[in-house]
Amino acid sequence: MKKHFKSLLGRIYWLYLATNFTIGFLLVFPWLMLSHYAKIPLLNTWVCKIWHWCFYITLGIWVKNKYKARFSARRTYIFCANHTSFLDIATMAGLMKGNYAFVGKSDIIHVPLFGLMFRKMHIPVDRESKMASAKAFLQMKKSLQSGKSLIIFPEGGILTQNPPQMVEFKEGAFRLAIETQTPIVPITLKWAWKVLPDDNTRRAYPHFLENIIHPAIETQTLSLQNLDELKRAVFKVIQSGFEKNL
Repeated sequence: MKKHFKSLLGRIYWLYLATNFTIGFLLVFPWLMLSHYAKIPLLNTWVCKIWHWCFYITLGIWVKNKYKARFSARRTYIFCANHTSFLDIATMAGLMKGNYAFVGKSDIIHVPLFGLMFRKMHIPVDRESKMASAKAFLQMKKSLQSGKSLIIFPEGGILTQNPPQMVEFKEGAFRLAIETQTPIVPITLKWAWKVLPDDNTRRAYPHFLENIIHPAIETQTLSLQNLDELKRAVFKVIQSGFEKNL
């Protein structure tokens, strides 16, 4: 009986979360498009920050950000974070400052309105096509060279079956960081899978979130020979954020 009651509450909370997200997105969508067409990237940054806080406050979720080091809005970075829930996107948007873009799977562009926004303002990647992937990689390079930071989930999607343990990282983010000499900021996103697990059950449960922003890892002195070493170092830093909880 207790299990069925918890399941029912999970479904109700999931419906509330989904409704909250949809209404919030419809309200901010015109402002996001305005920031794109008027070329005011900081408007996008602040709109997303406000949406982030309103979203979590109305869900009754406390978000704690722990900065082991601060990053500058005037520098360009590649932000690398673990990925266990669709909430990770909203969480990362709330952490950002300055001009930035997400890098994500091309499947997202088929979502009504959200897909349009993502295609216009961010970088979709079709990993099934080598040509499309190469084109996206060049687009990422141009974004970094223009001063726009990137948010990349180096696992390549929500792939882990045992959160918070991550799966092996793909090399794209690290090759990009070395070739453009862009520092990487590792970020540990904690507990999102407890709120909204990626299990297709359409259940969600309130739980506080904690995010750890680690010191940037510089890449100016690195070459592609150091790619695997860099990948392992970033993996280790992100995973270290869970050490007390594993």
